[in-house]
Amino acid sequence: MKTSKYRAAVALLFLVIVAGGLIFNLGLGTVSSFGFDKIAAICPLGALETFLASKTFVPSVFFAFLFFIVVAVIVGRAFCGWMCPVPLLRSVLGAEEKRTSKGYPKGAKESEPDLEGKRADFAVADVQEEKAAFSSAKITDRSIPKGPFYVLFAALGSALVFGFPVFCLICPVGLTFGVILGVWSFFYTGSASWTLLLILAFLFLEIFFLRKWCHQFCPIGALISLVSIFNRSFRPKVSSGCYKLKGGLNCNRCSIACSEGIQLLYNPSSRELSRCIKCGKCADACPAHAIHFPLFSRKTSEDSLSQEKALTPSIASEEKVQVLDQTAPFSEKEAIAEASRCIQCGACEEKCPQKNPLRDYIRLLSEGRTQEAVKLLNASGSMPEVCGRICPQDQLCESVCPLREYGGAIQIGRLTSLGGDLGLKKNWRRASVTKPRELKRKTVAIIGAGPAGLAAADVLCSFGVHTTVFDKEHEIGGLLTYGIPFFKLEKESLAKRRKLYEKQGIRFKLGVPIEEKNFIALTKDYDAVIFALGASAPVIPQFSDLAAADIIPAMDYLGSVNRLLLHETGTQPLDFVGKRVAVLGGGDTAVDCSRTSARQGASRTFMIARKELHVLKASKKDLALAIKEKVEVLDRCQILDIQRKQDQFLIQYVRGGSPETRELVVDRIVCAYGFRVLYLEWLEKFISKNSQDNYEAGKNIFVAGEFRTGSRLATNAIEDGKEAAQAVISALRLGEAKK
Repeated sequence: MKTSKYRAAVALLFLVIVAGGLIFNLGLGTVSSFGFDKIAAICPLGALETFLASKTFVPSVFFAFLFFIVVAVIVGRAFCGWMCPVPLLRSVLGAEEKRTSKGYPKGAKESEPDLEGKRADFAVADVQEEKAAFSSAKITDRSIPKGPFYVLFAALGSALVFGFPVFCLICPVGLTFGVILGVWSFFYTGSASWTLLLILAFLFLEIFFLRKWCHQFCPIGALISLVSIFNRSFRPKVSSGCYKLKGGLNCNRCSIACSEGIQLLYNPSSRELSRCIKCGKCADACPAHAIHFPLFSRKTSEDSLSQEKALTPSIASEEKVQVLDQTAPFSEKEAIAEASRCIQCGACEEKCPQKNPLRDYIRLLSEGRTQEAVKLLNASGSMPEVCGRICPQDQLCESVCPLREYGGAIQIGRLTSLGGDLGLKKNWRRASVTKPRELKRKTVAIIGAGPAGLAAADVLCSFGVHTTVFDKEHEIGGLLTYGIPFFKLEKESLAKRRKLYEKQGIRFKLGVPIEEKNFIALTKDYDAVIFALGASAPVIPQFSDLAAADIIPAMDYLGSVNRLLLHETGTQPLDFVGKRVAVLGGGDTAVDCSRTSARQGASRTFMIARKELHVLKASKKDLALAIKEKVEVLDRCQILDIQRKQDQFLIQYVRGGSPETRELVVDRIVCAYGFRVLYLEWLEKFISKNSQDNYEAGKNIFVAGEFRTGSRLATNAIEDGKEAAQAVISALRLGEAKK
């Protein structure tokens, strides 16, 4: 259990005990009616105000203040973190103070040393200089807010001048008890008072409009911090397991969590640590569990070790491939636990082809704000339920995660899969935009219901453009439906996505092949047309006298299996049961074909790749799963020839630079050497082939996805589809795309 629940329970218990004591032992009425000594009994600031206001020595007040000093020396500002009712009220009422990414309250002055934690890739020559700077760095006194001390002196001065503890009338702690007493009085006596309404008004103002109160205004906290400078117990300590100390990683989770903005990693001074409220938020936030609160803080040999390791470049060990079931997203509980490991460096976001808000998404998950996180992720319109499952995260976002050597990279794929699934369940869609008036009557036809076409339709529809998607197939998705195996991407998610798109207003005309005649009709009926047919033509090598049908294109093979599972009529399944199968290629498609073959019941499946195993384009996770499923990977192979031997094929090859010719006999050959754009002859009349750098390929005609860029990842195709839609929108608004 995180300390937040314990702190809430302790604060509530303190509130009940004090309120009960005031009600049953000290009478009824407002705070001011208790008398100076009663105020002093529960507040150290009230004690000082009493001395100054009365200008006399009050023994009970003196001993109350003396008791406070002893407690503050022992536990520091623990009252602020564990017993003060104000944070509890803010939490319950949703009025907590907003914070910046560096851990300081929003609007507070920051004075952090210029030592941003670096990922372990800087030059070795700079290590000593960085280490020296790190060791000597301290938070300057200028980073400590002066506001609370000004309020403290003002409160004491007003008590001296007016002869009454004026601050007690506006103190949110006192007002909280005043509200409790006022409510009790109302129910006990049956009489209402304007005093209660006035107290409620002041308390409401301070809770909701003075959210910086605790950090920048509270004089009670300032007073306690003056005494707690002598406190040495229960001070937070950082062990050598800290990611920044251990590997120089850019982790600032502890400072982000700290309500006082204390930078534990930069040797805070005793004065800085006197502001620590012992709340334990830093320990809860630490992904390495490297922060603890010992009874007494002492400099240990571990501290010296931490300084030696600080900012030292880590030497990457040989990357280990984790074999994971990518088809199963995290549960919400598992997702929160995994997200809590994130150090918020943002490296994944920079590597993402779509620049999805991964850092904020993971941060919200780690805070248990699942609904907000899912809404944020789905607002980008990037089909996270798809990308989370098929995107090669180990080559993209997860490949740059600095935690890959510290318990493994954050499993971003499984986190985004969860976000996509929950988004579909809740029917959350792309973020709404202001629909320009000039676009509301515009119409756009999209040819191709693959990743690029769907992404383009999503963006266009969000701007109010009437969008219709055409495709020769009877289901949307293109490659996603017919090229990605079921074990990687369940097609149910695409069916849900289609329903969501239709609710948005996107029209689908499926089972409609586009030829020259109806294409001309589309250019007349719509303001613009987007071609998003993908790169579907297979690259097939020529060997000896093999017929075209002897080698099965990868998409034909995967498509036949998927159509069978989709129960499409007229599907002729390819029989691989008990067969020896060779898959040519070393990319993701080759791995998909190999795993599909093994799952179909092939006696042996060989994946023949030209490059070494560790440099293959295929996802390392998928490759590991393929090997686990008994796929035999033959890397560093150069195929010399393939000959037909009756019902079998003889593959001749050399491997690993050896001149020795080897032979392999198989029953089926699947080629996964890649794909190219297939330009139809009639299409060349309307568009230019040289449109790589321009989405507009002809008059009112645009291109998107792999049809524009050539074969790429589905993630890239989605992003290209969104950018193509933006190009169409710009043209429509400028009047460049007209009938």
